[in-house]
Amino acid sequence: SSSRIEAIPYVSLLLPSDITLFCFDFAGSGLSEGEYVSLGWWEREDLKVVIEYLRGTGRVSSIALWGRSMGAVTALLHADRDPSIAGLVLDSPFASMNRLTEELLNKYASNVPGFVLSVLLWFVKKSIKSRANFSMDDLVPIDHVGSAFIPAQFIVANADDFICPSHGVLLYEQYAGDKHLVKVEGDHNSKRPNHALSTIYIFLFNTLMVSTLLPGHKLQIPNVSKLAYPKHVIPPPVSMIVLDPKEANLEEVEDEDLKKAIKDSLVTYELENEQSKFG
Repeated sequence: SSSRIEAIPYVSLLLPSDITLFCFDFAGSGLSEGEYVSLGWWEREDLKVVIEYLRGTGRVSSIALWGRSMGAVTALLHADRDPSIAGLVLDSPFASMNRLTEELLNKYASNVPGFVLSVLLWFVKKSIKSRANFSMDDLVPIDHVGSAFIPAQFIVANADDFICPSHGVLLYEQYAGDKHLVKVEGDHNSKRPNHALSTIYIFLFNTLMVSTLLPGHKLQIPNVSKLAYPKHVIPPPVSMIVLDPKEANLEEVEDEDLKKAIKDSLVTYELENEQSKFG
C-alpha cells in the first residue's frame, strides 16, 4: 500500500482555489501503526474517524474523497453509508477481491495446477481471517455501488497490469449516482496525464461548490512560476472553472490537454441537457 506522501504533488493544484487537502496514512501504511492492511475493509473505519474529526473541527465544510487503488476501494465502501460526502475521485479501484486474486494467480502462476491454486487460496483466506480479522469474500466493492449516489469520477489506466481497467469500468457502469469515467494511458502507478488531473480539478471545484464557500472571495488565476506546480500539473484558468458548464469559454484555453479535460467535464451536462429536451 502507499502513504500520504503520494498526495504531495497535488497540494499546489488545489490550495490556490481554497480546496484544502487532508492526507493521512491508513493503519499499517506509512507512519501509522498496525501490522496489516485490509485493502479497504478496515480502512473504511479509519476513513470514518478522519471524516468525523474534520467535521468536529468546525473548520471544514464540504468533503470529497480522492483515493487510488486501496484508497479508492475504501472510499467506495464508505460512500453508501455517508451520503453527505460531496464527491468521489476513484482511481483504479477493484470490483471484487476474489476476482482480482484469481486474475493475478492466473497471470503469475499459470503453470501451477488448478487444484494446487485452490488449496493455496484457501490457506491464504484462512490466514487473512485469523490475522487481519476479515474475509476476502466480503471485500466486494461492486456490491456497494448500487446504493451510492454521491457524484463520482472513475479513473482507469489502459495498461494497468495489476488491477485490470475492466474493474473500474464495471464499477462505473453499475454506479447509481452521477458518474464520469476517464481512461488514461499508463499503468497502475503511472503519473496521471495533464488532462486527467485538470478534469479532477474541475470535478472537485464543482462538487465542493468552491465559489459559494467563501462569500466575497475572488479566485485568482494561479501564477505557475511562483507556485512551482509539478511539471505534470496544469493549473486551469479560473474562467474555465464554472459551476454552470454552459458558461465555459474554450477559446480562452490554449493547452490541448486542458481543453480535453474541460470537454470531458461537460459531457455529463450536455447529455443531461439533450435528454431533458426529449424527456
